[in-house]
Amino acid sequence: MRSLGFTLPDDLLGYWWVGHGFEGSPGVLIFDEKGHAVQFLTTKDRRKGQSIMRLWVRVDDPVTLRFRLSSKGESWTRTIERTESGFTIFAGDIAFPVWRAERTELPGWLEADYQAAIQKMVEQENDA
Repeated sequence: MRSLGFTLPDDLLGYWWVGHGFEGSPGVLIFDEKGHAVQFLTTKDRRKGQSIMRLWVRVDDPVTLRFRLSSKGESWTRTIERTESGFTIFAGDIAFPVWRAERTELPGWLEADYQAAIQKMVEQENDA
């Protein structure tokens, strides 16, 4: 059952672990207040940290997020459901558990790579 008590986008802000079936470790998904989301597919190895998705996100309704790969490009939706530890993102039949990441748990290089990704997003918005 989907929870309508999930306040979006406020409940999304910050750093989240994302469980998935590849790379041997969870990824990190970071949401900011400007509608940016940056996903690192793994934090286990910085070289693999180049597998970064820079996303624009909008809340369609209390259980639906709309993502884009560019500020004005094509979009797709994902359903979300609140859980005790965070939320789950559904992509069709695939469920990705998401739980809060404490900054102290994250590798030291992540913040600089995150800031660089945000800078690229801002530049793309300014060029649009």
